[in-house]
Amino acid sequence: MPKRTVVPTVTRRYRNRVQVCRLRRGVPTQAALARLTGLPRTTVNALERQRAFLCAPYALLLTEALRCKLDDLYVCVEEPTEPAVSTIPGLLEKLRAAQAALTPCPTCGRLPR
Repeated sequence: MPKRTVVPTVTRRYRNRVQVCRLRRGVPTQAALARLTGLPRTTVNALERQRAFLCAPYALLLTEALRCKLDDLYVCVEEPTEPAVSTIPGLLEKLRAAQAALTPCPTCGRLPR
């Protein structure tokens, strides 16, 4: 099975703002937020301390409990990098050369699939 690289990339780029949203809504403690959402208090703590990534199901629970938008719960801390294809030496040049070598069909003018 190939190594998963999407999750570490996403967790480096995004941070959650659970604590900010909790305090803005006036929920004084993590335990109170845990009661509102049904999540364990330890999970709320891990989310606020950035030790756990805020997954979609938890984010939806939190948006309902805190009456905020999904966009309020995340903040991008790192600009997106170039696509992964550019990190493999020479691959981008090979792809461009292969694309340039394709010849269109003489009757319809479309490129082969």
